[in-house]
Amino acid sequence: MIFSDHPELFELQPGWNVAMVISPNGLTADPSGSSDGISNREDRAMLGYLRSQSDLIVTTGATARAENYRSSKYAPLAIITTGSVDLSSIPAMQDSSIFSHYLITTKPNARLAKFTNVPEEHVLVVRDLQAAFLAIENLISVNPIAKILFEGGPLVTQELLRFKPETRFILTVSGVSPGAIEVAETFVQNRFGTALSDRPSISMQTTVNSYLVWP
Repeated sequence: MIFSDHPELFELQPGWNVAMVISPNGLTADPSGSSDGISNREDRAMLGYLRSQSDLIVTTGATARAENYRSSKYAPLAIITTGSVDLSSIPAMQDSSIFSHYLITTKPNARLAKFTNVPEEHVLVVRDLQAAFLAIENLISVNPIAKILFEGGPLVTQELLRFKPETRFILTVSGVSPGAIEVAETFVQNRFGTALSDRPSISMQTTVNSYLVWP
């Protein structure tokens, strides 16, 4: 497998790791708000490989709804939501899973929500995003080498990078159009400023995609 052949790019580190895909023109979602229209089979295989290494998969309520999240066979899911606690449309909240998931929310009434895969003790009410990240770290604190994989949009990723500047960031540019790496670098500069652009990166291109990683 191409991903396991490149541990310098595709091995998760203990702590926080981000996986994100963008289109060749720097978009993070298709017109429906999902990444389906801008990703491809190789990118999805890469995400599966990253998930297989993770101890906890973290996303946001908005991303989970847009992507129709299902439970992973590799790790439990933690959903951060600062808006609606109506997550009933997300399959992972109700489907058959070997894991109990987590809901981290700024809405106190979230404790009233009933989800098959989220026991009441796994609903954590926090004051803001920074407290949400800290609560997630506390969930895996018994394992000092636990690997957290974050899959979410640029706005929450930006807050995560402020919380943990050393976060590993794996960015896929779907396609190998000329200048794909430059598109990725421009995207990072525009979205995250110096949080990533001041750090050295590693790049790789396959016949399908371009990858840029900040270890």
